[in-house]
Amino acid sequence: MTARATTVLVVDDDEMARVLMRAALVKAGFQVRLACGGVEALAAFREEAADVVMLDVEMPDLDGHQVCERLRAEAGEQLPIVMVTGINDLQSIERAYDAGATDFIPKPIQWGLIGHRVRYLLRAAQAICDLQTAEARNAAILNAIPDLLFELDSEGTYIDYHTPRSDLLAAPPEVFLGKTIALPAILGHIDTTDDVKALSFGIIALALMAVGLGVGALGSGMTLRRFLKV
Repeated sequence: MTARATTVLVVDDDEMARVLMRAALVKAGFQVRLACGGVEALAAFREEAADVVMLDVEMPDLDGHQVCERLRAEAGEQLPIVMVTGINDLQSIERAYDAGATDFIPKPIQWGLIGHRVRYLLRAAQAICDLQTAEARNAAILNAIPDLLFELDSEGTYIDYHTPRSDLLAAPPEVFLGKTIALPAILGHIDTTDDVKALSFGIIALALMAVGLGVGALGSGMTLRRFLKV
């Protein structure tokens, strides 16, 4: 079974510009669909979504900024939308980004680089998608854990928390954020295996804060066995 070719929707009211863009993209290995204006582009995308949209800015019905805003609202943040413009001033570029454009290409176009530009945008979009998938997976795992968890940085500062039961804390979770726990002192009192010494700082914080104890509560004879099932 062959993989589906990446589709680029090219939108431009200039026929010659559409022909040249299609030739450059087909040569680079992409499948290309054409639209001669903003209204036609929206209809074509709604009928069959494209992987990338190349939009000319100046068109008679709906200009590129208007089409970009509507596509962004309908297709979401991940769709790569490229504005192709001959207006190469800062204000026009900022307006393109404000409309939701991912990138812009100034005219005259360097046709030999178009394929590389599109591939780069697709890789960036895929990287963001993969990151969001990983974050969603991690969030699902955290939400399935019934315990109180704190996240600490390498200096022992509380930076985040996960608390399905806020009543486990001696104080609201927000109180701990930005404060620092004396990790070296705690680690020095761990009387168990090297594996437990390698437990994340978040689990150590969980052990302490779940029972409402501060760092000073760890006496020389105390171990994490009192707080963790090890």
